[in-house]
Amino acid sequence: VSGPVNGSPDDSVCTVLRPEAVANGAIGHILARLADENMDLTSLRMLYPSQEHYARSRAFTSAVVSGGCPLIVIASRGFKAVDRWSEAVGPEDPFVAKRTDPTSLRAKYGSDRKKNLLTCSRSVERNRREVEWYFSLAHDIEVDESTSAALLPSIPMILPYAVTSTTLV
Repeated sequence: VSGPVNGSPDDSVCTVLRPEAVANGAIGHILARLADENMDLTSLRMLYPSQEHYARSRAFTSAVVSGGCPLIVIASRGFKAVDRWSEAVGPEDPFVAKRTDPTSLRAKYGSDRKKNLLTCSRSVERNRREVEWYFSLAHDIEVDESTSAALLPSIPMILPYAVTSTTLV
C-alpha cells in the first residue's frame, strides 16, 4: 500500500466539545489551539440533542453524549488535520495524557476518562461522516402534516467572535 494511511492535504475533523469544556472555560483554549495548529475553522454549531437524536447518532458517530446536555460541535480542516488534531487533543484518558503529553488539551483541561473535554475520531472516513451528520440539515427537517411542507429549523445568525485565551468575547 502506498500513500498516506491517515491523512490528505485537506482532511476534515469533527470535534464535539463536551459540557465540561464549557464548564471549565476551555472553549477559548481549544479554538486557540486549533489556530496554533494552522487549521481552518469551517463550521461551529451549538445544539441540545434530544434523546431521539442521541439514539440516532449512535449509528453515525462515536461522539455521543446523553440527550439534554448542550454540545458545541466544530468542523475544521487542514493538511493532515486528523493526525495533527489527534496529537493536539492527546490520549483519551487525561491521567495518561498528563504523563505522556502534558501540553495536550486533555492533559490541561480534561478531568477523567468520562469527562475528557472533547471527542473526535482518529479516522479520516469517520470524521467525514460526522461532519455530514452534525452539519447537514437533512436530519433537522420536519414536515408539517397538514400541508406536507418541509419546515426548516431556524438557524441563528453566527456573529464573529474574538477569541482570547479563556473566553469568547
